[in-house]
Parts: sequence; structure tokens; C-alpha cells
Amino acid sequence: MADGIYIGMSAAVARAAQLDSIADNLANSETPGFKATRPAFRAFLPPGPTDKILAGAVSTGVDLRPGPTSTTDNPLDVVPENGNYLGVQLSNGQVAYTRNGHMELGPNGELMIMGLKVLGKSGQPITLPPENDARIEIN
Repeated sequence: MADGIYIGMSAAVARAAQLDSIADNLANSETPGFKATRPAFRAFLPPGPTDKILAGAVSTGVDLRPGPTSTTDNPLDVVPENGNYLGVQLSNGQVAYTRNGHMELGPNGELMIMGLKVLGKSGQPITLPPENDARIEIN
């Protein structure tokens, strides 16, 4: 009898992981640069002699295919191409990467994404001169 409970629970846990992923994907479907997740499942045999098969979520992958793009009225917005990412500086000084190209100018002329400074190839924040006409060229 206990075996049936374990089998049922393993399937319920796997289904919960799938539903979490679906809910996250739906909630963020309009977020610029968001990448959907896809859980991977696997059936496995528990240790010892048994004829029971359990199921479980073994990992979650990220869908890296390009998402839809839209034209905006912001001349600072960019779309990273060919699997490239934009580096941003976190508040603790570490670097994170994003494909969200919705940029704004910070108070000191820094390019910002969601309040984080955008980093150039050198790893330093990108600052635009005050006379810049808000146009960006990417090499």
C-alpha cells in the first residue's frame, strides 16, 4: 500500500514542477528578454526489487530561442542578436547577464537596465556624454 502512495506522490511532485514552470512562463510572457523554462522529467526504478516505476523532474532548462521583438519609441532600446547578452552590474558589484535591451539613461549619463548599470566590453559601466543625441551604435 505504501508503494502506491510513493508512486502517486512522485507523479504529483513532478506535475507540481511542471505547473510552476507553466505559471512562471505565463506570468512573464510579456517581460522583455524573458526566457521560458522547460522542466525535464524522467521515469526511474526505486532501489531494491520492485515492479514500480516512479516519475520525477530531474532538471529545468531555459529556452534560448529568440523571442518576439517590437519597435519602441525609445532610441536606447536594443535587441541582442545571435545569442548575445548584455552585462549589467548588480548592487553588490557582481556581473549578471540579460537579454532585456530596454535601456534608460541614469542620472549621471549611465546606460541602465531596470536600475542596473550596463557594462561595456571592458567591464566598466557605459556612460554617454551629455551632448549625445541618445543614439547607440553597436560594434
